[in-house]
Amino acid sequence: MFAMFGPVVFALNALTGPNALSEFYGNTWARHEVIRGKPVLQEIGRELDTREIGFFFDETFCSPESEWAKLYGSYLAKEALPFVAGNSFDGRRFVIETLEREVTKTSKSGRAVRIEATMKLIEAPQPTLLDMVMGALAGLAGGNNPEVRQ
Repeated sequence: MFAMFGPVVFALNALTGPNALSEFYGNTWARHEVIRGKPVLQEIGRELDTREIGFFFDETFCSPESEWAKLYGSYLAKEALPFVAGNSFDGRRFVIETLEREVTKTSKSGRAVRIEATMKLIEAPQPTLLDMVMGALAGLAGGNNPEVRQ
């Protein structure tokens, strides 16, 4: 499987691809107790989607240390980047929530030859123009009057 997160490519062919990809989707519901009968559910909304990816960098197809540096830089920058899995991109962006690595092979000089890693991505929805306009209108309607409830 081909996968790419921002500037980092995890697979160039079937032999070097990510070795695991998990996806999580969720909804949030509120339970309202009633006097008789079962509680009533009210939909609150969708949770942010998450992805967990297990992969490796090996010197046979890249420079493990430089690829790790790019990935770690994205983690430190906390920037939302596109995640492409397979040959499709759905327009969503993700941030790195957790990042783990294990150097499993080194050269005689101590340089990392193979790095195995896991990262957890969390969806970072980008506000649309309509969202921004509606937020601005809501702010204008309420103004700064503390008596107005939103």
